[in-house]
Amino acid sequence: MDVRKTCILCACKHLAQARALLLETRKGYPEHYWFALGHLAEAEDELMLEHPDLAGRIRNHRKELEANPRFEFPFRELILSVALVGGYDIEVLLKDGGLQI
Repeated sequence: MDVRKTCILCACKHLAQARALLLETRKGYPEHYWFALGHLAEAEDELMLEHPDLAGRIRNHRKELEANPRFEFPFRELILSVALVGGYDIEVLLKDGGLQI
């Protein structure tokens, strides 16, 4: 199996989509839980080639979510970590109430 080329924006997108789907799960759409797990796996895959430690952190949290669906996944921490390794200026994203995670 080929490892995907790293795409920081795609990894952030998959993490964000997983968060949205988990929120939908809690609103009465239980099947969205499985979709969220899939997006988390995609986020890992996006990072595996150049950032295996970060991919491993996401995987470890995903496995915890699989074992405990009520686990509070650290989306903010992970999205900011991914953006940082991608060279995005976190201060600019957060400045003056900009990006809210």
